[in-house]
Amino acid sequence: MQAKQYRTNLRRLHHLIYKGHGKSTEASRIRHCLSVLWERMPKEEQEDARKLAHNLHVFAQVKRLLKSLAAEQKEAKAARSLSNRDNNPRFHEYADRHRRLTVTGNLIHFWIEHDIDQRKARITALTNLYHELRGSKHQHGVSDGAKFYYVKARQEYGERFKISPRNLNKPVDASVLVA
Repeated sequence: MQAKQYRTNLRRLHHLIYKGHGKSTEASRIRHCLSVLWERMPKEEQEDARKLAHNLHVFAQVKRLLKSLAAEQKEAKAARSLSNRDNNPRFHEYADRHRRLTVTGNLIHFWIEHDIDQRKARITALTNLYHELRGSKHQHGVSDGAKFYYVKARQEYGERFKISPRNLNKPVDASVLVA
């Protein structure tokens, strides 16, 4: 019973943190409740709770990173659509932020396409990792040209989130995911 209460409260706390209310009064109350429940739980249940906390933390990080990558992708695609137009301020703002794009002509368009393709592979790798962590077998495909970036991104995210390939075989209960 205590383990179930702990999981429920931990999920609520991570939801508050994800929404930016990690320092609220409600979050403090939940933290206090968690510490009381923690002291009463057996060691085995504490280990399960540690794994759950790690998974919830990873899910929140993955969602934030996906949101950030999606915003960058949207900006790059907007710049791509404007790249053929001379003296477009939005395009030049994008090019200035990405110093290597200050070349003129078709080379700029090539680099924007390259950025978009690389980011698409990273988004796909992160999305597939998220599916695997949830225990889903659903996977998004990547083009042959993007396979290198996809594999590189998967390895990077595995190391970044401390996920080993053997842990991916153990699905996480979907009811504990951050909403």
